[in-house]
Amino acid sequence: MNLSVVIITFNSERTLEKVLAPLSFVSDIVIVDSGSTDKTKQIAEKYNARFIHQDFLGFGKQKQLAVSLAKHDWVLSLDADEVISEEFKFFLTKTLDYSQSSFTGYRIPITNVFLGKVLSFWGESKQSHLRLFRKSAGNFNDLSVHERVIVKGEVKELAYDVFHYSYQDISHYFTKFNQYTSNAAQELHKQGKSVSGFSALMRIPLKFIQLYLIRGGFTMGWPGLVWSTCSSFYVFVKYAKLKELERRS
Repeated sequence: MNLSVVIITFNSERTLEKVLAPLSFVSDIVIVDSGSTDKTKQIAEKYNARFIHQDFLGFGKQKQLAVSLAKHDWVLSLDADEVISEEFKFFLTKTLDYSQSSFTGYRIPITNVFLGKVLSFWGESKQSHLRLFRKSAGNFNDLSVHERVIVKGEVKELAYDVFHYSYQDISHYFTKFNQYTSNAAQELHKQGKSVSGFSALMRIPLKFIQLYLIRGGFTMGWPGLVWSTCSSFYVFVKYAKLKELERRS
């Protein structure tokens, strides 16, 4: 099968086995790790993945490296907490003709799972991303956060889920929250962006109203309330960190 799977990791023992178990049909799995101190390496070796250490370069460049190490032209990029569905596995093993496909990439719906529940409200349940592509046609961009794949050629939208088990609990959410808001602020600072304090403050209620009331977070009970509230503060903290960078410079 002309397919490589590439994953970047850092202390990913919580979810990595769940990710790798359905990928037994893949002969080439590349894991680029940025210094894990848990059992990530042992789990990777259990599933015969190639395990390469690289100090973290930012999400875009780290994933670029992983793609460059793939043996095959077709590459599926997964995060270390993303699990393919049985329907997507069937597409990869039985439906897709790797040598004859007229497409250079496929966009896949990433379905978020938060506090044990699939986020089913509009705009948060399924977010489509280009993750299956020919590496001869493109790769990830250089962005340190919110990186994405850019390819030349025609891209098709798929309906087969990948489940995103991003957060173990609320504490784990805020660990990633801190990392992502810092990376996003640094990216905005590089681009010369700025924001007023009042504008940053107003993002909190506006984002909450959008997520909880307009998009239907209230239909999901406690997980919907927590997600909507925490996501509302994400934008504010990102811009607060941007203003901090502005003062320092």
